[in-house]
Amino acid sequence: MFNKKVILTLLLSLVVLAIIAFITNNKMDDENYKALFVHKVFTKQKYDIIIAGDSRIYRGISAEIIGDKLHLSALNLGFSSGGHSKLLFDLIDKHLNNNSPNKIIILGITPASLTDRAAENGHIKRILNRKKEEVLEYEYLFPIKLFFAPTTPYRIRKKLRNKPSNDYRQEFHTDDGWIASWYDSPIPYRALKSYKDKFIKMKPENEIIQALYKKVSEWKSKGIKVYGFFVPSSKNMNELEKVVADFNSDKFLKGFLNAGGYWINIENQYSSFDGSHLEKESAIRLSKEIAQKISNKNIIRNYQPNIKINDIYDIKDFKYKKDIKLTPDSAALKLFNNNNSKPYNTIIYKDVLSEAKSKNISKISIEAVIAYPEAETQTIFGCKVNTKKTEIKTNYSTISGEPCKLFLDYKLPENYNKTDTLKVYINNEENSKFYLDSLKIWYISN
Repeated sequence: MFNKKVILTLLLSLVVLAIIAFITNNKMDDENYKALFVHKVFTKQKYDIIIAGDSRIYRGISAEIIGDKLHLSALNLGFSSGGHSKLLFDLIDKHLNNNSPNKIIILGITPASLTDRAAENGHIKRILNRKKEEVLEYEYLFPIKLFFAPTTPYRIRKKLRNKPSNDYRQEFHTDDGWIASWYDSPIPYRALKSYKDKFIKMKPENEIIQALYKKVSEWKSKGIKVYGFFVPSSKNMNELEKVVADFNSDKFLKGFLNAGGYWINIENQYSSFDGSHLEKESAIRLSKEIAQKISNKNIIRNYQPNIKINDIYDIKDFKYKKDIKLTPDSAALKLFNNNNSKPYNTIIYKDVLSEAKSKNISKISIEAVIAYPEAETQTIFGCKVNTKKTEIKTNYSTISGEPCKLFLDYKLPENYNKTDTLKVYINNEENSKFYLDSLKIWYISN
């Protein structure tokens, strides 16, 4: 017969384990991440719709939402640094249901997905190289593995305290391949510098683009409808792709349509949590827009010169705009840090918000053209009312001697009043000069 103390200890241990499991939910991001991508590559299920591309797809598109709205099954085949090349095409062919009367492929196009590095599809290769027992474990036994996943005192304390933080958040939708992502407080420039460095070293390759056109034509000949769209991002990322990556979207669109594809023009504006990827709510809205346009046949079928696509610089519903006219002297404004112990701060625009308050303004959108004649610098470009501010680092976009556009969206504090002052500023921590060529500010209503 068991000792009563032993039985009581066992019962108490089970209770403690149950509490820990409830608190932590036993969900570890790295394990969920592996399971989600193993499912993408090795699932035996066939789908009516395949949505494919890079990380802007797997974080920015819910296949479930698109599938539900079109009454078809759908899978998100986005991968980290994914490229539109044979390895991804073969995976699309493997998972597409050839017996479906409604076979659809949706390709999310980004300049990064058309580079040589992306075409290697290293992420897919790493998953394909997993051992058979690992695939079995993640594809079929994962719920059991997840339940017994280890935890730590740190995770328990973090969950119990539940303090607001700037931590990266993720929700894993393993069945459809979407990872909903966001920061508690968005960091609008976080991903931009790495993309600039990437685009300086490599550009979209014509050979890869032509191979994509050929595959689109092949799919069409098999009765498959192929849709393409430029995956929305932040305005700063789109400017980076246009200028630094030297991506000609109009030329790409012409080739895609001539190959037999259809084009989805993304008209709404969406928010990025890191300057590249869409945050959760924007991903949901984008998925709905894509499904709605396919359902309503609101698509582009034939190429026309200068056709309007993804005009992200359109700002709608603004009450008034201020285009700051700079004199030649101020256009060549030189900023020097005379006191090395403190950053040099210059207010380049100031406005008392009495008119904004009377017109129910809720958001400010700013466009500045800036250039550094000598070298890149860590200048901060920001906007604030009272203590609430939004900032970006300019070093992600600047190339010596070349002007570049900077975009900054600022949501006004809910409790601002007509005596508050809006300040747009540049904070330069180095002894370097820059040229401010233009400044435009849009006041946007609710």
